[in-house]
Amino acid sequence: MSRDLKNTFSFSNIAFEGTEDSFGFPTLVLVGLESNKQEIESHYEVGRIAYFYDQKANSLRKEEKTYQQLFEEEEIGEGEALVEETVITGLSSLKFSYCYLDNATGRYDWKDDWKKEEQDTIPQAVKIEMSFEDDFIKEGEFNRIIFIPIGTGKQEITFEQEITFEQEITLE
Repeated sequence: MSRDLKNTFSFSNIAFEGTEDSFGFPTLVLVGLESNKQEIESHYEVGRIAYFYDQKANSLRKEEKTYQQLFEEEEIGEGEALVEETVITGLSSLKFSYCYLDNATGRYDWKDDWKKEEQDTIPQAVKIEMSFEDDFIKEGEFNRIIFIPIGTGKQEITFEQEITFEQEITLE
């Protein structure tokens, strides 16, 4: 998950979006093609990776789709994923949160969702908080913050006079 998040990039047709139990973002996905030589050739294509908490199976799942699959899904309905796999099992809870710069206070803060309509950028980091079923891990909890190198730290604020203010920050 850390490697996937660190390889995200800005792409106008695939937004970084997230909730407390899932998130998806643009990245390159590995695609295998069969050639005339009966060998499998692989290459990377623009696509989306999504991670989500499956409460029924108490697991963290990963889904990869190419841009073409996402486009077809939009046009004709639900489509098949390029890759769909279980990453972690034995979870009792999972929560994602997203780091942003609060322009009002000048401080970094966490929010429970990342919606394109509200925040058309990539967050500075994603926080993952997991609890495991009994006896899986001694403490039963795992927390990790994954910083995203391309995370811009911009937050747009629109005033009544339609003035837009953008503030850029860099992490040292």
